Amino acid sequence: MLSLFTFLFVGTGGGDLDALNRELISRITADGRIYLTQTMLDGKFVLRFQAGTFTATEADVETAGDVIIEMARRL
Repeated sequence: MLSLFTFLFVGTGGGDLDALNRELISRITADGRIYLTQTMLDGKFVLRFQAGTFTATEADVETAGDVIIEMARRL
């Protein structure tokens, strides 16, 4: 079972995806409800989500998804 995955937010306006994703992770971190990490993958700035801790619940994963979507919609 994979517990760490990366994703890239592409938005709707095109433009600089690295800058867009840096802003997204900055907003997520500032919000404080969840914490994501980032990395470079094939030359692109991507976000990393870890869901494999023993204490993670389905509600935790749903909350993370909700926060990511909420912050992305604000961009």
